[in-house]
Amino acid sequence: MERESFFNDLKERGLNGVELAISDDNIGIEESATRSFSGVAWQCCHVHFMRNLMKLIPKKKQ
Repeated sequence: MERESFFNDLKERGLNGVELAISDDNIGIEESATRSFSGVAWQCCHVHFMRNLMKLIPKKKQ
C-alpha cells in the first residue's frame, strides 16, 4: 500500500500520461504502478536485470 500511495501522491501533484514505469525487479512496484496508472507498461531496469542475470552465472564464467 505504501508504494501505491507514492504513485497516487505523484498523480495528485500533476503527473499524468505515464506510459512506462521502470524499476528494479520488484513485483510490488509493478503492481502498484499498473493500479495507479491505467495502461502503463512496466520494465525492469537494465542494470538490475543484468545484476540478476550475473547472479546465475558462475564467477569463473563471467
